[in-house]
Amino acid sequence: MKKYTVIVSEEAIEDNCFQYDFIQRNYGPNARHIIYKKMAIIYTVFDDTAYVIRIIAGSLIH
Repeated sequence: MKKYTVIVSEEAIEDNCFQYDFIQRNYGPNARHIIYKKMAIIYTVFDDTAYVIRIIAGSLIH
């Protein structure tokens, strides 16, 4: 198995923190998000079930 080194810029870290804070404020403290096929899927997990809160098209995200 090949090993890779991942380098993340400070700007990328700040953007990620901003997105995380935005989602937590608007959708609750347990909300999470993933990006899938140019859509943001916001969901929360309770026990062994994932509840989708919102799906946002990538064209609406700036």
